[in-house]
Amino acid sequence: MREILSILLCICTISIGQVLLKLGTNTTPIDISAANIETLSLLLKNWYILSGMVVYITSFILWLYVLSHVQLSYAYPFVSLSYPLVILMSWALLGEKISSSIWIGIILICLGVSLIGYPPH
Repeated sequence: MREILSILLCICTISIGQVLLKLGTNTTPIDISAANIETLSLLLKNWYILSGMVVYITSFILWLYVLSHVQLSYAYPFVSLSYPLVILMSWALLGEKISSSIWIGIILICLGVSLIGYPPH
């Protein structure tokens, strides 16, 4: 049970990190193609981007914990749950629209992960 909770926490942190990075790119005009000191300075001054990076580092550490306790073939498919979670967070926090085909995809991803996760290893 602890392993599943750790995997789910990792998925949540990855998803939150994605949304924070998106919020950062929405609030700061960044030209990534111009990789220079000015661009780097803008990135490092943006609270959302910095927070997203911290959350990503946290998810990396959590993922290392998961990998040290769970078989990769069992844990890795759960990462696909981050797709529906990011979509739902994008809808709720960013006002993005979700089409019916996306809803079908979310359902299929959740069903697939359920099949992989049952029975518990």
